[in-house]
Amino acid sequence: MILKNNFFLLNLLFFFLSFLGSVYQSQFIYDPFHWGLSQSSIDLFSNLEPYKEIFIHYGFFYTISNSFVLKLFSNDLIYTMYLSSLFFALGNFFLCHIGYNKLKIKTVYFLPILLFLVHPFANHPWYNYQFYFLIVLSIFFLIENKIFSLFLTGILLSISCLVYENFIYLGILLVITIFFFQKNSKKKYLLLLGFLLPQAIFHLYLLNNNLHSYWIKTFWLNEIFLIIYDLTFFELIHKYLENFLTKSIFNFFSEPYYFLFLIILVVNSYFFIKFIFFEKKNFRDNNINAYLFILSLICLFSYASTLHKLNIFRFSTGPIIGVIVMFYFVERHYSKYKNYLWTLILVILAASSFVPIKQENNRFFPLFEDISSNYSSKNLVFFKSQKWRKETWDVINEIDRSSYLISLNCPKVTNFINYTEDAFIYMIANQYINSDQYLLWYENKKFYHLLSKHFNKNVNLLLDDLNKFENGIIFFNLKDINFLRKKINFENFSYIEFPFSYQQKRKGLIIPKNCFKKIN
Repeated sequence: MILKNNFFLLNLLFFFLSFLGSVYQSQFIYDPFHWGLSQSSIDLFSNLEPYKEIFIHYGFFYTISNSFVLKLFSNDLIYTMYLSSLFFALGNFFLCHIGYNKLKIKTVYFLPILLFLVHPFANHPWYNYQFYFLIVLSIFFLIENKIFSLFLTGILLSISCLVYENFIYLGILLVITIFFFQKNSKKKYLLLLGFLLPQAIFHLYLLNNNLHSYWIKTFWLNEIFLIIYDLTFFELIHKYLENFLTKSIFNFFSEPYYFLFLIILVVNSYFFIKFIFFEKKNFRDNNINAYLFILSLICLFSYASTLHKLNIFRFSTGPIIGVIVMFYFVERHYSKYKNYLWTLILVILAASSFVPIKQENNRFFPLFEDISSNYSSKNLVFFKSQKWRKETWDVINEIDRSSYLISLNCPKVTNFINYTEDAFIYMIANQYINSDQYLLWYENKKFYHLLSKHFNKNVNLLLDDLNKFENGIIFFNLKDINFLRKKINFENFSYIEFPFSYQQKRKGLIIPKNCFKKIN
């Protein structure tokens, strides 16, 4: 009982360290790509239709969750980060609880520390963290092995598919596998009912609003990355494994967490194959091997989420689930050395993680200079909780001021285009001026061209319209000025150059000359 209580306190300690650390760190983050997509969540409470008129990059449930949070906290973006931080910390907490209290793996005592060292704080207000929490919670209810807990398992797996839509394949496979493992017919059908209920509600909503064709375009978004990388799927797998092995071996001392995830992959593959061919006939409803098989199945399929890029935050919100199988494997086969082995692993991770600089496992570690000199500004509701550099605020405030003055003094200006990678610009300008732009950011790069083509949204047509009727403005990167000169007749337009900042670089605004005179 004393050990159990001590583990709970240890687990709780690292829950608060992760959550509060993520919350504190998020004040200093300037990340207009990931945070800027909150505009999609804000738009859900407008008259615009999701998927058709609102760009939803990931699952609908992830987007609507952020919508409620933003509505509750007056569109202050930092609260979407708080939500992701809570999901991440809770996911780690329940994963440790499952390993120690449910599966009785005593060396899991080391796990809260290991999870914290691998990826201490949430980096983005991104779907991965919510998905991770829901999957871990579904496992928690599965191991409870009660009638209505299986119903909740089905619901949580289904919602996970609405948070991360590519998970639907594994989600269905998991439901079939769990259904096969269960001998109680009532439990089986409650699991199915739980899974089908959220899916039915979502697809009835799409059907009722004629949105399925638009949703499918988002669902098949991954094919764009194969085109960008100019690889077939199997070539992508080969390149991924090559990069993963290289990082795991040659970056062992600087980034040992990659090697840890390589070992997790090997151990879970071994356990998965062994169970399929040698142990699947010997399980009982409460057999630990059946639950470990489910964990290994989730772990192995979750590596697919890292194919796009080797980010530790992706590894730590999917494949990390397989660490429970690894702990079980070590305890069963190397019990004599288990404590020494896990202590060594923690020492290696700590040696590379406690250096106070930005690293891959925590990409937004604030600089000491930023902590001491950054400050908040209450001018814009979206960013009122952020602490940024003066030069960053200068650009933000100038974009806001220009957009406001244009809306006030130039009634003929009815539209804007954000021709930059910074979605914050879209959010600011959209308060005052309309936009027909589907994607929140756009640059003259292959990725954006393909993305726009995928959704049949031609940004060049918008440029032509602005040029023809002189009824709009364009936010742009100064480096693209020569490209835009070929698209726009600058005899009728002027441009404003915003102050330079390290984070935003050189941004500008193309504006009709008659409007330019009114605001200067």
